[in-house]
Amino acid sequence: MFKSDSNEQNLPSILTLVKSMIIELITSLGNSNLKIRKLSEEVFNQLSVLLASLKAQSQLLQLLLVGLAGTSASVQSSTIRALIFNLKQNVDWKFVKLNPENQTAEENLVTKLQSRDPQVQDFLRKVTRVIALFLKDPTAPKEL
Repeated sequence: MFKSDSNEQNLPSILTLVKSMIIELITSLGNSNLKIRKLSEEVFNQLSVLLASLKAQSQLLQLLLVGLAGTSASVQSSTIRALIFNLKQNVDWKFVKLNPENQTAEENLVTKLQSRDPQVQDFLRKVTRVIALFLKDPTAPKEL
């Protein structure tokens, strides 16, 4: 597809290609046909690997946010599914104690999402705010 020694030069072309198919990939991830869902997951995996080699994973995650602006609840729901799927590829889960002095209480543990890539970490902060707004909006579809 692209020569590895010139991938950085091809990044704009790669992102243009991804932009042209992102909505189809998002909706395919929520398709009822298992084969279509698996193919969509494989495409997202390959895109993630390619963009990771270019230190551009956060750009894929940002492109996924387009689906949240969709007018149907199914597109928005599929977008959240796509975001979660891709976040799992780029983020580590870590359990952190809220109160380090309380060593025994399990309710004292929270899950913290961390990425080694500062751009992905910044994306996590932003998308968390967007999802919080959806949760507070009483007119948001219940599927979300």
